[in-house]
Amino acid sequence: MGGMRRESERAAVETATRAEAELEALKREHEAKERARVAATERTARDAARARRDASSTIGTRGSVSVDDPRARGVVFPPNVVAADDDVGGERRREDEETPTRDAADADEETPIGPIEDELRAIRESSKPTTSSSADDRAPTLAIDPTRVRTISLNSPRAYVYEGFLTEEECDHMLELSRGRMTKSGVVDIATGGSTTSDIRTSTGTFISRKRDDVIARIEKRIELWSHVPETHGEPFQVLRYQHGQEYKAHFDYFFHKSGMRNNRIATVLLYLSDVEEGGETVFPNTDAPTNRDASKFSECGNLGRGIKARKGDALLFWSMKPGGELDPGSSHAGCPVIKGEKWTATKWMHVNPLGAPGEDVHKIFYDGGPLPTPGCNDANEACAGWAQSGECDKNPGFMHKSCTMSCRLCRGHWRDGGYEKPSVTASPTTNEN
Repeated sequence: MGGMRRESERAAVETATRAEAELEALKREHEAKERARVAATERTARDAARARRDASSTIGTRGSVSVDDPRARGVVFPPNVVAADDDVGGERRREDEETPTRDAADADEETPIGPIEDELRAIRESSKPTTSSSADDRAPTLAIDPTRVRTISLNSPRAYVYEGFLTEEECDHMLELSRGRMTKSGVVDIATGGSTTSDIRTSTGTFISRKRDDVIARIEKRIELWSHVPETHGEPFQVLRYQHGQEYKAHFDYFFHKSGMRNNRIATVLLYLSDVEEGGETVFPNTDAPTNRDASKFSECGNLGRGIKARKGDALLFWSMKPGGELDPGSSHAGCPVIKGEKWTATKWMHVNPLGAPGEDVHKIFYDGGPLPTPGCNDANEACAGWAQSGECDKNPGFMHKSCTMSCRLCRGHWRDGGYEKPSVTASPTTNEN
């Protein structure tokens, strides 16, 4: 009996030992599999992060657009969200400033859900494009890239610059078409709408007809995609050359003569075909210059308001009208005198309606609400409202406080609602003070 008990106990011990050994083996096997799984997950995350960084360096900068880039398939990406002080007043970020980007570890926590989503995320996470000296490095090919658009002014006027809108070859092609054909630039006669010369414009210029060749047609199509104004609404390009001391003083692009106002200019795209060493800025003098601007980088004229320096390949889009169709006095702009070098530009003026098409005089204007004139509170000039909006009540009080009492809000009259009927600046016989 004793021997049988010992044998039974030994067997039990051996069984327990084998069970422990098998359990330990299973534990080691599980740990090995877990380590392998973790390693594979980390490797996949690193590969995904590397792919996103590669995408950022390709799509998020001003590099050329490859055939694999979703933009080549017509995908237009949303712009980056930048810091408030990154682009205030249309000023470029300094070259020595870094743009904050998301931490790679944070990006790895997101699970990819498809190739397009990955590319969209790469665009949102990419750094803001850095300044390049080559227009080729910045120009689009098949799509508009909103990450290259900076706001100069959100209101009065609405103005934006597209960095690298043209390639180096496109700029040189327009110059080649224009050299040897330059004549003294003219201006529009306010009364007749004809062409005349004036000291406010001292450049030389020429015109390039619409769709003259494939290159010009491609540029015009790109302008249509960016501005959303159909090509048929645009005038031929006017190419201008400004040499030392030449300028175009403050002016409006819209017309004041009756025939021109039937189908007025609604917006302008200004293409910069060359760099300018000093001076030659485009400035909006009815705006205030940004307080955070380094004034030493602009000429005296360039510091008169919001504006940009001329850089080869860039494009400026600004609107001569408010969204309702009223002429925008804030769109007054000037081409500052060239101090060093020379400046070449190409201008595309765009109209409310197609050019040369029936029904040109269907331009309807929605006039914003505002003061309603009464016998004791009115303006002496129809332009008072625009002058007041441009700040003339403070800049020129001697004249404005006498002639534009209603627009300067120096008296209390009535209020009119917005509508399509042009408001009067004088009181009608039926208007009363009550």
